[in-house]
Amino acid sequence: MKRKRSQIVAEIVDTERQYLDDLRILREVFVVPAIEAKALPPGDIKVLFGNLDAVIETAELVVSALEDAIAKSPDPEGQPLGSTFLSVLTPIERAYCEYCKHNEACVAKLGEYVSPECPEEIKAFLKERQAQLVGRTLAWDLASLVIKPVQRVLKYPLLLRELIKETQSAHPDYATLVEVQLRFERIATNINEVKKRKDIVDKYIEKKGNVNVIHGINKKFVRGTEMLKQKTGLSGDITLDSDYDRISTQFGDKATLVAVLKRDIAAWNDAVSKYVKAQESVYLGLEDIYKMNLDSADTRDLALYPSFQLLLDYRREATRVSSEVIRDAEKLSDRLVDMLDQLSAVFREPLLLMKKRNEKLLDFDRVRAIRAKGETPDSFLEQSAAEYPSINAQLIEELPLLTHHAQKYVGRIFDMLMVSQARIYVQLTETLAPIWENASVGTGAHWRSDDIVLEFQEAFRIGCEAEQLASQIDLLSSWWKVTWRK
Repeated sequence: MKRKRSQIVAEIVDTERQYLDDLRILREVFVVPAIEAKALPPGDIKVLFGNLDAVIETAELVVSALEDAIAKSPDPEGQPLGSTFLSVLTPIERAYCEYCKHNEACVAKLGEYVSPECPEEIKAFLKERQAQLVGRTLAWDLASLVIKPVQRVLKYPLLLRELIKETQSAHPDYATLVEVQLRFERIATNINEVKKRKDIVDKYIEKKGNVNVIHGINKKFVRGTEMLKQKTGLSGDITLDSDYDRISTQFGDKATLVAVLKRDIAAWNDAVSKYVKAQESVYLGLEDIYKMNLDSADTRDLALYPSFQLLLDYRREATRVSSEVIRDAEKLSDRLVDMLDQLSAVFREPLLLMKKRNEKLLDFDRVRAIRAKGETPDSFLEQSAAEYPSINAQLIEELPLLTHHAQKYVGRIFDMLMVSQARIYVQLTETLAPIWENASVGTGAHWRSDDIVLEFQEAFRIGCEAEQLASQIDLLSSWWKVTWRK
């Protein structure tokens, strides 16, 4: 028994090392060149290789743990492989469940590559890369490499079962081996369940399957009736899911935020444009003030006023800065709106699936109500209701991740907007403010904006000369009584 157990331990460790080597070869020979040379579309790379990096990191962790266990106990009889695998179960489940749920899409994509419709440049790339495998691995092509993680995770329970057969029940690691073997079987079951959920989700996202128009109309009518019964309290037991309600509300809020943010960015761009264009109105108004002091209509006399040169400087700089600010604001606005459109496109499929989930929930509750009466629901309704748990579980698993990434994405948009707003402020203040600081009024003293406001308030206080003049102008009498005197 000891010799047999030693062989099984050696097989587990050796095959894990070889498996890790194959994963590294897959990345080196196919993934990296495909990305660097842009030989495959980005979407194809995602479908084919998924979270391969995470799978490689997990395989490295497993190999390291196994080698540590062997180093601590050279005697195969004393090597605690059960506790070793127990320590890496969580990362194994996380990495392989994610990888395996895309397996069918990966197989379909590989099928496209061998079809006559496949572009010749892709075929040439795969053929050239395949030649690099000779002498490095027993795998012969891309397909035989990408399937290895699926094969490996399903082989773990088989290897452990063989190890348990050759391990005495009194062995200190026996109970742990049994526990790990059962947990690996649950992982395999979970992977199948995740794949099943994804197949159901893909059916509705990609609108696969036949469409029965009459059946579809009937479903809408029955679901509408069920919804009305639930809202009026006439329905029986209603399925409640507080976790989904919370998660879906958070996701829905983010989808709404995107629409609001697009509107606000357009308003911001419009406000920036109006603000900088108003600088021309400021110049024209100040020019009119200068003209009021002229005895003739000849604007060339403005040259008699040295401070008028400052006004010309202001106009020139304001025109230059305004064109830059408007251009940069429009460019940023277009970019941010495009980013938000991309995010809206990402939201589209989950929102569709959420709607489908709510429809399936009505069918689910209706089936329960029918069975509670001792009756048998029709097969179409029963099949539809059976899809509710899978769709609901998929949404609960993935909506929080999407919401989190959407929050970071929107935060990045806010950062870009705030940086641009700060840049605009600096452009205006650093360029235009020094010109005003050099301006002088009356005695030639330099005035700041605060000084001007204080002088204005003093000049127009109640009882001042300006008020007396305003009260004597008939056209201003009504305004003077209602506004000024208040």
